[in-house]
Amino acid sequence: MGADAYEYYQKALIAEKNQKIDDAILYTQSALNLASNDALLHTKLAGLYQQKGDWEKALREYKSALSSNPNDAFVYISIGNILQQHSDYNGALNAYNQAMRLSDDYKYNYLNIATVKRLQGKYDEAVDYYKKFLMYYPSHTEARESLAIIYSHQNKPLLAKEQYEYIYNTAPSSFKSYSGYGKTLLDTNNVDRAIEILTTAIESNPNDAQTHGSLAMAYARKHDVVNAEKEFQTALTLAPDADSIRYNYASFLASQNKWDKAKENYNICLANNPKNINLLYDLGMVYQKQNDHAKAIENFEKALLQQPDNDEIKKQLARSYHLNSQYQEALNIYLALLPKDPKNPKLLYNTALAYHSLQNYPEAIRYYTESLAAEQSDQTKNDLVQAYVSYGNEFADKEDFKSAIKQYKSATALNENDFYANSGLANAYYNLGMKDEAISSYEKAISIEPANKQIYTEYGETLSKFNMTDEAEGAFRKAVELDATNTGGYIGLGDNFVSQKLYDKALVEYQKALDITPADPIILIKMGNVYKDKDNSEKAIELYKKAIDSDPNNTDAMFNIGSVLIEQEKLEEAKTYYQKIVDIKPDFDYTYYALGIIEEKEKNYPKAIEYYQKFISSTKDKDKHNSVSQKIEELEKTIKSQELSKQQEQTQTKPEEPKVESPNVQKPAEKTPVEELSTPPSTTEFLD
Repeated sequence: MGADAYEYYQKALIAEKNQKIDDAILYTQSALNLASNDALLHTKLAGLYQQKGDWEKALREYKSALSSNPNDAFVYISIGNILQQHSDYNGALNAYNQAMRLSDDYKYNYLNIATVKRLQGKYDEAVDYYKKFLMYYPSHTEARESLAIIYSHQNKPLLAKEQYEYIYNTAPSSFKSYSGYGKTLLDTNNVDRAIEILTTAIESNPNDAQTHGSLAMAYARKHDVVNAEKEFQTALTLAPDADSIRYNYASFLASQNKWDKAKENYNICLANNPKNINLLYDLGMVYQKQNDHAKAIENFEKALLQQPDNDEIKKQLARSYHLNSQYQEALNIYLALLPKDPKNPKLLYNTALAYHSLQNYPEAIRYYTESLAAEQSDQTKNDLVQAYVSYGNEFADKEDFKSAIKQYKSATALNENDFYANSGLANAYYNLGMKDEAISSYEKAISIEPANKQIYTEYGETLSKFNMTDEAEGAFRKAVELDATNTGGYIGLGDNFVSQKLYDKALVEYQKALDITPADPIILIKMGNVYKDKDNSEKAIELYKKAIDSDPNNTDAMFNIGSVLIEQEKLEEAKTYYQKIVDIKPDFDYTYYALGIIEEKEKNYPKAIEYYQKFISSTKDKDKHNSVSQKIEELEKTIKSQELSKQQEQTQTKPEEPKVESPNVQKPAEKTPVEELSTPPSTTEFLD
């Protein structure tokens, strides 16, 4: 730089000192006119343009300076600063790296690079450069604060807290990052300290909505509902559109079981963030808690669309499907999750539960067993017991009592004191006629639940079946002693007396049951049967008709009326009742048997055979099937015999001359013996 150029340069410095930037620029340009390749002058002019805010001209001058002196690291740093300020982070980073290659002694450049990396969201790389910088300048608070902010973004609150505490302990009087420090303390569960620091932050800046929101969360952690609500309201008043604060407020409301207000705030957030997974998931959980499973499913499905591989969302969606009785949909999700986590006891349990709800007991048993193998659980064990019991009940319903016993025994092997398993065993043994085993199982069930009125009723029925009438009466008495409104106990007593032909005593007990449940068709039918046995047919029919008044489609009462009418030889009237039964319940096999008897009594043998054939094609009563089959054969022989006789009469030669004879008085035909009408095995003589 020559003397004249230097003179202009000195004038430029004086003008800059006096804040006359435009004059300084003119003097520097004059100097450059005399020394155009002087790097110092280009650098000075670039700095002046920066002060004016003309960054494009500043960049041009810095580049001119580099043309004269390409090894000036500080020029690269200045270029980097300008590019960084204008969000050209890649350009800034290139400039800083060039400076680092030229002068690695300038350690502040680590801070520049760290800042750009942070702005680019490259947090791990930024952390490395901040650490390098802090090795040389450990007390640099801004660098430590930036590092703390990054750790918070990375969900590393302990590391963030460490940086804030270093700053606070090193220079407490100049510490300003109370809000960030308080949030970090909250995230590390230092709640009391967080409240203290956040309160200090608010004293310094009472209008900071985010700090009020953090303080609200701290109070919520302390279960200080009043102060939490107050701080949330303050935060939302200051920043009503701050979705992060409103989201936390909604979560706070949900934790207080204030479901409707929680939904209101979640939905406000969701309007601005319709695809936010956390919002959709949390809103789904609120609906699930309110048992609005359809809405829960809707939100979980939307969340899953945003993140199809999120297993937690899938689990809650499956749970809502299950709670909404959509068991197959729930099961499909569980089965899809299992290959990823085949020994997860909860997942195995939920799979078993879905199968259980679908009444697929073998698969339910399988998965309950696998869940127990993975983790012992009383709940799982109890549900496995109930699955065995339900499976046993399924076999019992099909009258496969041996298979039922196998399942009930599997249940008692897990819990010998399970009431339902023991009562199921008792019932199965009863149906197989295994007296001692049935009685033993009933006594075991009674010892487990001695106040269970139903078990005494069933026990009484078992004892009565095995002709232990005194013991049966005692069981029934115990049932009504436990519950004076137990109609089953009174009916059992009545049935027990009927089996001993103690009809008057039976009527007393049936009447007690009827007093509790007036117009009960079952009781009315039983009372009608007693009067039938007492040869009071009119009273029997009266009671059967009352049963029909109570239940117009009661085919048992209709059948019994028909049976009485047959005995009274009122065949056509009986037939009308049986025809009604056919219309109502066409698979009632004994109706066809009764109609066959009527047609046989009326000597309409082809029609009788037709009804008998319908009976044998539908009945499960093997003995009756065989006897009716023989009856059909006999009737067919009778028909053939009649046809043969008729043919012989038609072929007889008539006399050549008519004679007057006395009227041909034929001997009345003998009545074909009619077998007494039987009823299904489940009744005494008439249908109960």
